Amino acid sequence: ANANEARVEFEKMTDSTKKYLRKCGVPKQLQQRVIRWYDYSWTKGRLVDKGGDTALRYLPEKLKTQVALYANVATLQKVDLFKDVPPGLLHELVLKMKPVVYTPGDIICRRGDIGREMFIVKDGKLAVTTDSGILIVMLGEGDYFGEISLLAVNDNNRRTANVHSLGYSELLVLTKYDLEEPFQEHPDFKVQTNDYLSIYLSIYHNKLCTHTSHRKCSK
Repeated sequence: ANANEARVEFEKMTDSTKKYLRKCGVPKQLQQRVIRWYDYSWTKGRLVDKGGDTALRYLPEKLKTQVALYANVATLQKVDLFKDVPPGLLHELVLKMKPVVYTPGDIICRRGDIGREMFIVKDGKLAVTTDSGILIVMLGEGDYFGEISLLAVNDNNRRTANVHSLGYSELLVLTKYDLEEPFQEHPDFKVQTNDYLSIYLSIYHNKLCTHTSHRKCSK
């Protein structure tokens, strides 16, 4: 009986994983390699889990890396900062991203906190609010925030609003420390990000001047 139950759980896991891989656009050949590895692990008595992307942690590192690239590279390309990054560097950054799951009501960041990472919403809904609870904007799959925190000098970039999870949500996190090695190995990428920061700060400065026209704004 226990063997039958374990087999049923295994089949549920593989079915869930297949759906996840198809949803992520993983090529069929790579999907087949993942499932063949599951079959092999099952015969060795190594594999029981709940399926989906949680079961992917059992994969060998090379397979896990290939699946992660297909699952997250399109997500990272949606971020303006990374849309023109060469494929090799983009893959390197994807592998540095860490998935984090938040439960309903969890605070992701507070206004005034020092920002050292950016977040990309992979699944779920987030609310961006003022200190008084007024809704500024809703964020969903594919949205991102905090990219300027990756580029701020001397950790002096502070969050301008509160962000909390409305339900269960999964975010991909990339920290400024994750960029240290890519900056060293890809000087052109550092120049590109500095240009992005300059443009962003210029736009922010102009908006600030527009909303505080009674004050003198210096460049």
